[in-house]
Amino acid sequence: MTLYDWFRHFGLYLNAFRSKINYLNATTTTRIGETIPAYNKILGWVALLLILIVILGPLVLFSSLNPATESNLVQSGSMVVSLQVINGNTFPLY
Repeated sequence: MTLYDWFRHFGLYLNAFRSKINYLNATTTTRIGETIPAYNKILGWVALLLILIVILGPLVLFSSLNPATESNLVQSGSMVVSLQVINGNTFPLY
């Protein structure tokens, strides 16, 4: 890149950074260095725990970690993939 292109690239980066700072200043109610209220912190932890429960809950419920489940008695499995054309012909793929 030429020197002009580097200056232009830096100008774009600087404009994006300024826009980000202006957006953050306009949308946040707390300023840098102010303490965050306790209810916001508690709300954040509750939201994090809910997300973890939504993600990890089904994993534990349907896994062998759940003491209410029986052991998995499946010995084997098979799968057939085929292509069926409109006129009734079937072509096995896998």
